[in-house]
Amino acid sequence: LARNEIIHHETMLALAMALAFAAFIVLATLRNITAWLLSLAPAAAFATLTAALTVLLNISLNASMLAGLTAAAGVLIASSMRVADHLSARPGPAAANGMALRAALLPPLALAGAVGPLALSSRPSVAEVGGALALLLLIAALLVVMLVPALARWLDTITGRQPVRLLRR
Repeated sequence: LARNEIIHHETMLALAMALAFAAFIVLATLRNITAWLLSLAPAAAFATLTAALTVLLNISLNASMLAGLTAAAGVLIASSMRVADHLSARPGPAAANGMALRAALLPPLALAGAVGPLALSSRPSVAEVGGALALLLLIAALLVVMLVPALARWLDTITGRQPVRLLRR
């Protein structure tokens, strides 16, 4: 029991350091506090939903699941950055070319499509990882589509700025 607790403690420390480093990279890349907040808020919601899903579905957090969750969190942050950069209306390439929503949705949906067939495996542990990761990546895509624009609109209301549309007509 003590060995498992040490392994879980070390894993959580490594994940916390990775998230802190990702937050620093996002801030250095976007150079905008509003876009930074919009990029990292879905990661916090994703961590909460992941914890709830693993408890509700009784999913074991083995090494392959932790690696998949880390990859899903990275894809979520990258997709959120695309949307946040566009919604913060910062002059730059994303604002100039009218970034499409599909550019932010393609990575999590493609990765969900890649791990989804693992759910059909005859091995229960592989099927569990495939199904859970596909579901979590779909949740990540929903967070990008729903949470980031809602937070951007809320921040625009607070600051009195004119909201930016995510989709061009």
